[in-house]
Amino acid sequence: MGKLSRNIRYLKRLLAQSGKLVKPVKASFLYIINRLYLKIIFTLICSYGIFLLIFWLELKLTDSPDTFTISSIIKVDNIEGFSILFIALLYLFDSVERRQRTIYEAWQVIDNAAPPGVETSYARIRALEDLNHYGVSLRGLDVPTADLENINLKGANLEGADLQRAKLPKAKLQRANLYKTELQEANLNQVQLQGANLRAAKLQEAKLQEANLQEAEMQRANLQGANLQGANLQGAQLQGANLQGANLQGAKLQGAQLQGANLQGANIEEAEVENAQFIDNIGISAEKQAKLKHKRAIFPGTSA
Repeated sequence: MGKLSRNIRYLKRLLAQSGKLVKPVKASFLYIINRLYLKIIFTLICSYGIFLLIFWLELKLTDSPDTFTISSIIKVDNIEGFSILFIALLYLFDSVERRQRTIYEAWQVIDNAAPPGVETSYARIRALEDLNHYGVSLRGLDVPTADLENINLKGANLEGADLQRAKLPKAKLQRANLYKTELQEANLNQVQLQGANLRAAKLQEAKLQEANLQEAEMQRANLQGANLQGANLQGAQLQGANLQGANLQGAKLQGAQLQGANLQGANIEEAEVENAQFIDNIGISAEKQAKLKHKRAIFPGTSA
């Protein structure tokens, strides 16, 4: 038992030490692949090492009488295979450099479009899509008033971004992280936001007509004065949200969670509220509550 414990402790120390090596090794790797001559030498060494490993395994698995030496793979028969492996590895290492270059150029396009207040820039849309495709975080993005119609940023991290008065109609933002994002007066008509994180997002006076917010997380979101006419909010999490004065005519709120939401001045009675959960809400009169119950809304702790 004592020996096993010592081995476990040794393994933990080894893993901890290897973790410290990851950053310098990665930095060294990037340094090498960004310099052509080093990249070629590095690729040659890797190719030769792989060939040695394959040859050694072949000898072991086939019980060959041949002896293993460093020069044993230097044969005319191996030149073609070695060349293919070298080219494949060189292409692979070069792809890392291409990815870095694409990301750098994409940020340049975004930065160049932003300062002059350029609203419409198809290059900026493509640049943002490329960055998201490469898994680059767009947290804190600063593009107020930008025209980003039809942009595809599925699953993007836009936490804390400034998109005030931005034009995002028909944008694809499914499962995007928009936590605390500023979207005041933004045009989000027909936007796709299924499963998106909009907790504490600022959406005052935003246009969300026919937007798809199905199962979106919108706890504590500020939707004061927002236009949600015909929007799909089925299963949305709206606990503690501010919907004061919001237009909810024809909005689909079936199964939505609206506990503690501020509905003062909102026309919630004109929405579809079957199985929507209400409790501790501001702005729901007895008359309005009766209308909502008639539409099969749920008010726990009250009579049907």
